[in-house]
Amino acid sequence: MYTSGYRYDWQRGLLRETGAINIDIEPKQALVKVNGIQVATKMPVRLNDRIPGKYQIQITSPGFFDWQKETEIKNKQTIYIKEISMLRKNQPSIVMEGQLSGLALSADGQYASYFRKFEKINEVRLLNLKNYTDVLLAAFPEETTPTVLWAKNQNYLVISERAAPYQSLVIIKADDPSNKIDLMALTKYPINRYEWKDAAEPELYYSTDLRLMSFMPNTSQRYVLGKNIWLDWHMDNGQLWTLQTATDTKQIELVRDTLGFSDIFAPQNTFTAGEQELSILGSRNNTVLLKKNGKSEMVLLANGQKYNLAGEQFRISEYNNWWLIWTPWEIWTYTQNEEPNLLNRSGESLQNVIPR
Repeated sequence: MYTSGYRYDWQRGLLRETGAINIDIEPKQALVKVNGIQVATKMPVRLNDRIPGKYQIQITSPGFFDWQKETEIKNKQTIYIKEISMLRKNQPSIVMEGQLSGLALSADGQYASYFRKFEKINEVRLLNLKNYTDVLLAAFPEETTPTVLWAKNQNYLVISERAAPYQSLVIIKADDPSNKIDLMALTKYPINRYEWKDAAEPELYYSTDLRLMSFMPNTSQRYVLGKNIWLDWHMDNGQLWTLQTATDTKQIELVRDTLGFSDIFAPQNTFTAGEQELSILGSRNNTVLLKKNGKSEMVLLANGQKYNLAGEQFRISEYNNWWLIWTPWEIWTYTQNEEPNLLNRSGESLQNVIPR
């Protein structure tokens, strides 16, 4: 016997308060089981007058992974299960073949760029991961190694040679790959460094021997930020970090917020005589990573300490500010307020590290 919000318990002779479960997810044609008993075969599902307690919900649909969850109903409470899309069981398929390398994903994962060696040409290609259309973006001679840098938050990429100064630097919007912006043609001077700004709108910082500038591909506007009088530079959240030469000793020092309040983050006595040729790789939360030019050695500055590490490449996890630094033979990790940790060392040739 039921009444609105109540259910009569025949075993105990009591009128008990009840709750409800409402389910509405994708796909609509899905089988719903509650505590192992089938209750529905399509959405939406309304299960009213449920005695308070724990319930095991299982949702299945052909071609999708099962969804399961234990939920608890309390007196006069309705549990809503919605805004859930079940994961489709996709079968792997071959989308490209050949001598491929340099696979990199766009910010939203909709596109992938990669390199293909075809006859005596190094091709840079773009693959649409929704419809698997593939287009040629650029072609380089066999002796020239290209590189691609995706914008951090948009589907824009830059193509250039791997080694500076760059004689070719092309900006492409992946949604419209035929529309290419040749930044070299606009600048008319060789570009020696570039990096994307971490912002809502695409903006590329770049420098020549004379100036530090920025370029907005959405509007084709260029802005001069200042004279390029530094050994190296890096932009982090609007702050310009620079490596400079001290006028009195000619030794290098690291300066933070050069175009703003400008304070010396690492004075000249931080670096040894063998560390006078460095490049700034990245910074975050007052942690800076530098690399010795032409060597598999890096310098990490954090918490007022200096750490020398073996490293050729690095990555910062977007989820927990976890730094990963590696060579083909070992991986180092760093977390803020802790010391670097040697995570792994082996004889295998390590190509890439992706944090999860």
